[in-house]
Amino acid sequence: MQPCPNCGRTEVTPAGNCQNCGLFRGNEAYNSGYGQAYPPPADPYSAAPADPYSAAPYSAAPYSAEPYSAPPNQGQQGYQGYQQPYQQPQGQYGYQDPNPYQAAPAQPTRRPSTVPLIVLSVVAVILVIGIVGVVVVRASKDDPGGGGGTGGTTANGIDKCVVGTWKVTSAREKVDIDGTLAEFTARGGTVELKSDGTGKYDYGNGVTYTGKMSGQNVAITFTGSVTFSFKTSDGSFTFSNPSANGTATVKVNGTTTTSIPLDMDTKPAKYECGGNTLTQSTDLATVEMSK
Repeated sequence: MQPCPNCGRTEVTPAGNCQNCGLFRGNEAYNSGYGQAYPPPADPYSAAPADPYSAAPYSAAPYSAEPYSAPPNQGQQGYQGYQQPYQQPQGQYGYQDPNPYQAAPAQPTRRPSTVPLIVLSVVAVILVIGIVGVVVVRASKDDPGGGGGTGGTTANGIDKCVVGTWKVTSAREKVDIDGTLAEFTARGGTVELKSDGTGKYDYGNGVTYTGKMSGQNVAITFTGSVTFSFKTSDGSFTFSNPSANGTATVKVNGTTTTSIPLDMDTKPAKYECGGNTLTQSTDLATVEMSK
C-alpha cells in the first residue's frame, strides 16, 4: 500500500478511505487484494463515491460488441433461422401454395342412378307373393259371372272348379315404390291345387319377371317351388302354412345384384273360375292360368 498522498499514512478503512485524513483510496485498496471476491460496498459517507459511468465497471456492457460477437445463430446462420418460418411448410396445417395456373382438381365421375338393393329385394318378395297368393285369371266369355266356381265342393269344402293343375299363361304385377307403380310381367310355371286343400307352385326351370325401375331394366328370376294350404269360400282363397324352397335372383341391366329366398304371403285373394280358366285378383296383380 502506497502512503496517502495527502497525509503520508498507509492505513485505509474498509470503505477505502485514509484513516487519518479520510481521502478515498478505494482503487488502491481493491488492487492490493482487499475484497477481491466481493468488492466492499461503497461508503455512503465517503466524499468521493465511485463514478458509475467509469469505463472499468462497464467494460463489458450489454451494448458492447464483444458479448454479441458470437450469438447462438452466428452470422448468416442467424439470418437463415429468421427466414425459415416463411418457407413453404411441408405437410403442416394442410397448407398448399396457391397456384393460379394449376388446373382445377378433376371432378369425380357421377355414377349412374341405380336401384337400391333393398328396394329390389322388396320387389322380389312382393312378386313371389303375387304369383300364388294374389293371382288374377280372367274368366272366359261364357262364364256366367260371379265369384267362385259352379261345380260344387269337395269333401274338404274346396271349390271343385279350382282343383287341378294350371299353367300360368300371363302374369302382371304392379309394385308401388314411393308412390310410383312399376309393372312387371311374366309367364310360365305351374300351379297345382288339390281337392284336400293343399297346393304347390312350381317354377320349373325358372320364371322371369321383367320391368323397368328408375329407367333401368330389371329382371327377377324365380326358381324352386312353394307349397301351401288353402281354402275357398264365397269366391275367395285363403292361404296358410306356406313353405318356400327356392330363390329370387335380381338383375339390373343384365348384372346380378342380389339373390334372396322365396317367400309367400297368406293374405286372401278373390277368384273366379269357369271351364279351363281360373281367376284370382287384387288391385295390383293379374295372372291368367289355363288347364
